[in-house]
Amino acid sequence: PEKIRELASKGYSLWNGDYPYNQVTAVDGTISAGGGMEYPNVTVIGNASNKVELEVVIVHEVGHNWFYGILGTNERVHGWMDEGLNTLNEMRYIQTKYPNNTRLSDMVGGRFHFEGLNHQDMGDLSYRLIAHLGEDQPIETHSACFSPANYGMIMYQKTGLVFHYLKDYLGDELFDKCMHAYYDTWSFKHPQPEDLRAVLEKTSGKDLSWLFVDLIQTSNHVDCRICSVKRAKSGSTVKVANKGTINGPIEINVIKDGQLVETKWTEPGDRSQKVAIETSNPDLVVIDQNKQIPDLYRNNNTWDRSRFFKKVEPLKMEFLIGDNEQDRTNLFWTPIIAGNFYDKFMIGAAIHNNGVPFNKFQYLIAPMYSFGRQMVSGISEFSYTTRPKKVFKTSRYGVSVKSFKNDTSFTTRQHGAFLVFSPYWHAKLGNRKSAGPFSHDLLVQGVSNYTITGTLDQNYYGGFVKYGAELSYPDHKLNIQLRNDFIEASDLTMSRVTLESTYRYRYARQKMKRWVEVRGFIGSIYHLNDDPNAYTDPIAMSLGGTDGQQDLFFENYYFGRGNFDGIWSQQRDENMGGFKTSSWYGTTTNWMATANFYMDLPIPKMGFIGVFADYGAFHNGVSVNSAINTGFGLRLGKVFGLYLPVWMSKQLNDSFENASYAEKIRFTLKLNPMNKPIKLSSLLG
Repeated sequence: PEKIRELASKGYSLWNGDYPYNQVTAVDGTISAGGGMEYPNVTVIGNASNKVELEVVIVHEVGHNWFYGILGTNERVHGWMDEGLNTLNEMRYIQTKYPNNTRLSDMVGGRFHFEGLNHQDMGDLSYRLIAHLGEDQPIETHSACFSPANYGMIMYQKTGLVFHYLKDYLGDELFDKCMHAYYDTWSFKHPQPEDLRAVLEKTSGKDLSWLFVDLIQTSNHVDCRICSVKRAKSGSTVKVANKGTINGPIEINVIKDGQLVETKWTEPGDRSQKVAIETSNPDLVVIDQNKQIPDLYRNNNTWDRSRFFKKVEPLKMEFLIGDNEQDRTNLFWTPIIAGNFYDKFMIGAAIHNNGVPFNKFQYLIAPMYSFGRQMVSGISEFSYTTRPKKVFKTSRYGVSVKSFKNDTSFTTRQHGAFLVFSPYWHAKLGNRKSAGPFSHDLLVQGVSNYTITGTLDQNYYGGFVKYGAELSYPDHKLNIQLRNDFIEASDLTMSRVTLESTYRYRYARQKMKRWVEVRGFIGSIYHLNDDPNAYTDPIAMSLGGTDGQQDLFFENYYFGRGNFDGIWSQQRDENMGGFKTSSWYGTTTNWMATANFYMDLPIPKMGFIGVFADYGAFHNGVSVNSAINTGFGLRLGKVFGLYLPVWMSKQLNDSFENASYAEKIRFTLKLNPMNKPIKLSSLLG
């Protein structure tokens, strides 16, 4: 630790200005914030898992003496001026002392395919992940207004990255001169962001609005791209473009015979620029070869003369998952097995490009050989994500395709299968400046369903629009879903509107985390034009949620999608009426209103056990009926639920006729990975 403190002090003094005191102390204490906590001249450190982590903690905490200590920046209001600039120096220290470090890869422990990733890559990948999801906030955000994830990923890591960008652009010598001028001018004077900008612009002679306005005050993003390379006998011309929402400088690296022979920078300004380079016949032209620019998507940064498609990176196949490498087109694969009542056993492979961080264009293709169908079944999805400047945090366009066997009444095994196309548009609404407890989104999705019966016959098409809003606090969560569905088939058309609201309260917070959930639902089929002989059950609303045949938009996977009896007919989705029952009682083409209650029981180490109660009323076309259902539930997260009835009202109970108790049990199994908006909270647990 003594040597580390000495090296940290020398490095920080060299890069920023002399340390004015005689000592700095690191204390191994039991009280610390995270790995350590800074105080003037004193750093309190906690437990560290290894010597590298200990070194990083000491270096980081000692560094605070320069920023919040000597400069006196306000970490509450402008936290990045302390934590972020300090992270810059932490990254620089590790990069200088351990230029070939693989700290991130070492932390992963060699699992999967995260090779060659260093300390700085930790910040780079985390920022690019949160930015792709549209969950990032501006660097210039009050500390109290940051979400927990943004506090670390943006205030610390992104700030460190953008000032590394500035350092790379200015060069180490000029950048250090700028930081020394800042330190000398504002030591013990409490500088503001405009003071830092004024000193850096005066010293460098550069207009840094692209940094202090776009990169710091907004969540706009960098996305550089090589457009073309035109070779000539005396030099070459490289055309580059800013495809993102920030027109910052772009670094162009030229490689010849395996050596870096030339580096050029564009100046901020035009979205597209042509740059003359001296090398007449380069082998490789790369934007930001050393990954110093926080470029959100790097798979358009390379031009290689040896390739037929010079801007397309060579394909690299890897098992399961890994990082999306700058100079490779990563394709991941894994063997898969599956099964259902009709397809029986299925075996195949999934290929996808969903590495870390995510790509703009994503795909998943998972064909499987079906032994019941005796041909291929499976799923696939293709999507493209953008980050508009306004209105939407993200905008995602895609299509999912599913094909499985659905009916055993056909004598030919490959018949009785469905083929479904579901195009969609999903938008996260709102302003990225605010990451408060409120979020909302909009989903527009269509469906074209075909049943294979010897020829390709269209069954129906339709779509829905769904608006979702959520208010989320640690102990309180409120979710509202407003939805309108439309279906048209040869013998009927249907339109319905539904409103669902769910409130969850965490009543046990300490040793046991237990929730109480109250849900309300109301729905109405306001248009129905059907043939007198039409079978209307699939388009009807149901007290017990949708079964396989009522899942008109194929939003879930059912092991027995068309089953009317047996265990697979007892699988329901927790929507519509929300009753924890497998009965078809309460199926209506009019209106329905229900209230549902569920409570996790406060039993130690058995948080999966709860109790439920459901009440509902519906119009059966003649009169209004009601029903009650109560019992015990077993839930494993949001994936599996098993519901055991204890008491139900007479009409609901009579609907089972002579059924055994086992036939009254209802279960839920959510296994649909397609078109699921990814939330940061789900990734972080």
